[in-house]
Amino acid sequence: MQHLWLPFFGVGGVDFSFACLKNVNFSGANLHFVRFQFSGANLCGALLTRADLQMANLSYCCLEGANLEGANLEGANLKGAVLYNAKLNGANLRRACLDSVNLENAVSNINLM
Repeated sequence: MQHLWLPFFGVGGVDFSFACLKNVNFSGANLHFVRFQFSGANLCGALLTRADLQMANLSYCCLEGANLEGANLEGANLKGAVLYNAKLNGANLRRACLDSVNLENAVSNINLM
């Protein structure tokens, strides 16, 4: 799925594990308490500005070049995720699992506290 646009999307129990969602637009999507599974998904270049991804499973996801500015990733599982060249300005990463995350060249002014 390339160039998919899902603004203000909100449904329950969707599993995008290992899906190719390159350049998808989830800007402003409310994914809080939606049980979204993105484990191992390809979200390179995805537009996730201001998306509510609290508690989302983004483990081993490729988010290279993704725009996560202002995204709420509180409590999200980002273990092993690739955030190379990702934009994280204003992102909330409180209580997020950042084990083995690649943040090389990521642009950030993030909230970890």
